[in-house]
Amino acid sequence: MHRYLVEVMHHPPAKYDVRLANPDEVFHDDGTAAGRARSRSVALDLLMRCRCHLPACYARGPMTPTTRVPEAEVAPEFVARWSPRAFRPDPLTPEQTASLFEAMRWAPSCFNEQPWRVVYGAAGEPEHARITDILILSNQVWAARAPLLLILFARRHFTHNNKPNRTAAFDVGAAWMSLALQAGRLGLHAHAMAGFDLARAYTELGVDPETHEAIAAVAVGHRGEPDAIPQPLRAREVPSGRNPRASFVFHGRFPAPAP
Repeated sequence: MHRYLVEVMHHPPAKYDVRLANPDEVFHDDGTAAGRARSRSVALDLLMRCRCHLPACYARGPMTPTTRVPEAEVAPEFVARWSPRAFRPDPLTPEQTASLFEAMRWAPSCFNEQPWRVVYGAAGEPEHARITDILILSNQVWAARAPLLLILFARRHFTHNNKPNRTAAFDVGAAWMSLALQAGRLGLHAHAMAGFDLARAYTELGVDPETHEAIAAVAVGHRGEPDAIPQPLRAREVPSGRNPRASFVFHGRFPAPAP
């Protein structure tokens, strides 16, 4: 392991001890404008890989340059979270899997209903193959390598009065984000998918569509090399940007549509 110390402007200033398996990943500032730009990009990427203020961090998976820059101070795990498609098939430990689901358990929900339901399968199990087959083909080609696959459902009605739960899908989204952020703390990545066969998700996983709504499929694992996924997907194997806050935050009133 090769160790590097990255100092970043923070309040207060913080230093992060980063350990890299491959020193060739690091660009050195050669004094040129391009060199300084590379150094800043790498420093930000190293910080993002520090996984939420841990004192010592281990880089897992290939390095991906990023241009993600927050517009205001925000916890680094939000900026660091993204959804790769290249996964290594290395199995997760039972402790890692339990930790992901424990994070979901603590998500907020209306009336503390906790309407999320999860059907999962681990690599090598028939359940993993069954969920893979439920995905659309364009997702199967990459998600099949992920060691953990799951499909999220929302219970449609409250348990205390059996009335429709209008915010059930919203609450499942909160549970998904909890899982995704916990994955980052474990050195893993999670990729949620809308592309799966809804009808088969109900029938093949034993879920009643009258009581539960299929929401999303998710792949979880260690990030792999982009060469492991089909060529057309490799160019997309980078963290995506975000719209500016001004595009979705409005003070007091929703803006009138443009003429």
